[in-house]
Amino acid sequence: MLVPIGALMICLLRNIIGFPTFGIFLPVLMALAFRNTGSGLRLGIFWGVVLIGYVIRRWIDKLRLLLVRDFR
Repeated sequence: MLVPIGALMICLLRNIIGFPTFGIFLPVLMALAFRNTGSGLRLGIFWGVVLIGYVIRRWIDKLRLLLVRDFR
């Protein structure tokens, strides 16, 4: 029952209020995954995902793959 309510809240925040999100259902899926784990493991998984994303972003920045160039 909480999945449709969570998806509705994310859609309202994103489309009506204009709040930037990572996607419509990613926060809901993360909440469902965290609900079944213990609180210590929950924080470890969250910070692990954040750390991996940060490291990959820094690596891609060094490769300059995120730049868009105008070749006029």
